[in-house]
Amino acid sequence: MEDFNWEFKERGNNWAHFFNQYGMTRITREDFVNILNLQERLKISEVSDQDEQHDEEFTQAENNMYQKMQTADYYVPDQVGNTKIRGAAQTVFARAVKANYRHRCCISGISTSDFLIASHIKPWREDAENRLNPDNGLCLSSLLDKAFDKGYIAFDDNFRLVISNVARDDEILYDYLLNFENYRIQTYGGKLPNIDFIRWHRENIFKVER
Repeated sequence: MEDFNWEFKERGNNWAHFFNQYGMTRITREDFVNILNLQERLKISEVSDQDEQHDEEFTQAENNMYQKMQTADYYVPDQVGNTKIRGAAQTVFARAVKANYRHRCCISGISTSDFLIASHIKPWREDAENRLNPDNGLCLSSLLDKAFDKGYIAFDDNFRLVISNVARDDEILYDYLLNFENYRIQTYGGKLPNIDFIRWHRENIFKVER
């Protein structure tokens, strides 16, 4: 407020006698509006500073995750209340998995980035030791990712897609998944996932016939 340009009165070198001592000074409408605008500018500036600090912290967290991955240290501890750590880890994991599959769905071949998801085979919550491990990931299109995550599809020991009979409850879904039955995971020159993770998913997530 030191540099605020008042409309109703010249302030002088200090605040003495500027406002009434025992009552509310009536200021002009222009002063009132300008004070509100000043408050908004201060809020925007504060938010901008916070965003910049957040970006720096997130970038540092990403760099730390890349360094861990390069040394085959895939462990990410649970960080209570620290979403930046998890977000950075998942970002680094997703980039590595998608790059391994050359940014294409390993089953459907879809390459439009908006529909690609780096899916953990053994879920994040189940294995802190392999949260960063690209061998624990598949690049799948969004619907196939959801089907895999919920156990409607899995892969056999030859990396071929199998469909749960539970999917028959939804005729449209089942007909769609049938298009990819027995399709083998394609890496397009990258690495196949670790078979141990594939087996774990099939034994623990895959929906068995009722």
